[in-house]
Amino acid sequence: LPPGVHISIDTMKAPVARAAVEAGAAIINDVSGLAADPSMRATAAELGVHVIINHMRGTPRTMQEAPLYRHVIPEVVADLSELMEVAVREGIDRKRIILDPGIGFGKRLSDNLAILRHLAAFVSLGRPVAVGVSRKSFLAAMAPDVSGEAAGPARSDATMVAEAIAVLGGAHILRTHDPARAALAARIAEAVSARGFPSTD
Repeated sequence: LPPGVHISIDTMKAPVARAAVEAGAAIINDVSGLAADPSMRATAAELGVHVIINHMRGTPRTMQEAPLYRHVIPEVVADLSELMEVAVREGIDRKRIILDPGIGFGKRLSDNLAILRHLAAFVSLGRPVAVGVSRKSFLAAMAPDVSGEAAGPARSDATMVAEAIAVLGGAHILRTHDPARAALAARIAEAVSARGFPSTD
């Protein structure tokens, strides 16, 4: 791989994470927030790799059955903060933690939009924030695609807009199906916010 390119393994199972890291992966991305497998935190701590702690209510099978929040931002912030502190107590280096507010993971349309609107609340937790909006169903609800394809043009365009908004809000990492378009969205967002993109004046 080119310098600076790192492989992330997406799993909730500690044995899979271990095997992937031993094969060269550098990041464990666990959508359960490292909570589904009781040995995941200890495994990640032992391996010493970066971890992405994702927010999700329920399981991948049940998370969209009836998601309900009274105040979604403070609730998700509190949940992520607690997951991070548990990870640190179990030996994971705080500097190796990345937080993901879990857009689309047990969230309603209004919840997903609120998270994008208030990403600064997650940035305030002091760790890099990863955001995954790519081709999510809430975008399809706002930009229905006549093609009916998950990668249809309307959903792809909506993804690029949402990714630009995420970077403007402070996201450090974009989880995406289309790296080229995500990179363009990030470059434009960074230029608008005057972060990390050189002026051409």
